[in-house]
Amino acid sequence: MKKVLFICRGNIGRSQWAKEFYNHFSDGKGTALCCGTRVGEFEGQKICDIKSDSVEDDIKAMQEIGFDISGGIRRHITPELIEDADRVVVMAERDTWPDYLENNQKVIFWDIENPKDTTYEKTCETRDIVKKKVEDFISQEDL
Repeated sequence: MKKVLFICRGNIGRSQWAKEFYNHFSDGKGTALCCGTRVGEFEGQKICDIKSDSVEDDIKAMQEIGFDISGGIRRHITPELIEDADRVVVMAERDTWPDYLENNQKVIFWDIENPKDTTYEKTCETRDIVKKKVEDFISQEDL
């Protein structure tokens, strides 16, 4: 079974969405985890415990299409998470990457803008981009 790790900056929106989409659309042939490059002291925090309009938009955008990320737990990137994955999809800005991601053959970079502090419409647009990228990724991977 293929193990995929999705990474964004805060492990709240893009990577949580991608994990949910992958685990749903891979039909049990693969499994995904997610983490962030700038989680730090928020390691272990539940997404539903973050009180901000932007996070509420992230949760609502997924609920609108039948997915619930509110119980997701934030994780900070570690070398062990990278080592354990077969593929690593990074959506975090390159200036937030730890050195061990650079030149790693497992890494794929998706240039998807962080919708934090934008509009709800922009959040939904970004969610749809992530969903499409995950569906395309699954269709191209050998699960």
